[in-house]
Amino acid sequence: MNLSEMFALNMEWVIRLVLAVVTGAMIGFERQSRAKEAGMGTHAIVCVAAAAITIVSKYGFDDTAKYDAARLSAQIISGIGFVGAGIIFVRNNTVQGLTTAAGIFATAGIGIAFGAGLCGLGLFTGVLIIGIQYILYRFRHKTLLQYDARISVTMQENITDISGVMNILRSRNRNPTEIKLTEMDGRRMLETHIVSADEKEIDEIISQIRQVKSVEKVSLSRKQN
Repeated sequence: MNLSEMFALNMEWVIRLVLAVVTGAMIGFERQSRAKEAGMGTHAIVCVAAAAITIVSKYGFDDTAKYDAARLSAQIISGIGFVGAGIIFVRNNTVQGLTTAAGIFATAGIGIAFGAGLCGLGLFTGVLIIGIQYILYRFRHKTLLQYDARISVTMQENITDISGVMNILRSRNRNPTEIKLTEMDGRRMLETHIVSADEKEIDEIISQIRQVKSVEKVSLSRKQN
């Protein structure tokens, strides 16, 4: 291989890596705009790393008599599973991060496609992934709308028992994990938040909390998710 051919090949590799970065960042931007766990940086790095490993796997050992060009690339699929597993977690009995983890897995596959020289396939797959994520978000936003309600309860002076408030939340199958207790001027302040798909349910919970004898004041702020 002469110098001009080597230069042309290296430029082709650079183009593949640039396409991988751009496509991965586009997928990550959609996730980042939804405030998800992995954003543009993570997706871009996963995609370009997969592309670079595939290029090495395909061209780095061609001077060896016997080598498997797919062996190194195959390890990407195994390795990316650890990254995806770190994104998935459970909060309030709800599994979160599955879509983002699947997107990371798909982004690695797109990087492999770019590294192997299948740039058209990589670009088209990237567009499909972004389209799927956008459509799913719009669908879930319309059908599974949730309200994030932040509740602040002021207990009467010298009242330390908060079981009445907690029993109301638990009776509604709400077991909040984020509870903040503070004291001010002899009064105890309880702050927590719950998520519900029914706005009326939140109003009913607040109404029940106000009826607890030891409760002096209840304030509420809510937003749609």
